[in-house]
Amino acid sequence: ALALGLCWGLMPCGLIYSALAWTATAQHALDSALLMLLFGAGTLPAMLATSFGATSVQALLRRRGLKMLIGIGLVVAGAWSLYLTASHAGHMLHMAPGADMEQEGRKMTEGVQDDSVGAMPSSGGHAHH
Repeated sequence: ALALGLCWGLMPCGLIYSALAWTATAQHALDSALLMLLFGAGTLPAMLATSFGATSVQALLRRRGLKMLIGIGLVVAGAWSLYLTASHAGHMLHMAPGADMEQEGRKMTEGVQDDSVGAMPSSGGHAHH
């Protein structure tokens, strides 16, 4: 555990790099050191809570009932995604939103009249919603 803990300090972390960049702009080395000390002190409570809470979380995640609940939730979410995709598949084949408006705008600027307004679709035609 100690060796893994020492390796943890080598892992890249955006917050640390941001703090280092901020301290690099300080005018004095002592100011930079103080900023990093305060950054470390600010993250210490979260890191300790994570470390001490890991054992409790591991015990919770080992429960068979919770594993079943998570598995059922994943299956339900997947089925819901498939249903939404299948029920809207026809809409994905039509033109992009706003394309009809662009086409109408071109007709108006070119002086082309649209005689289909109010007309019934011809036999074999498909009325879009």
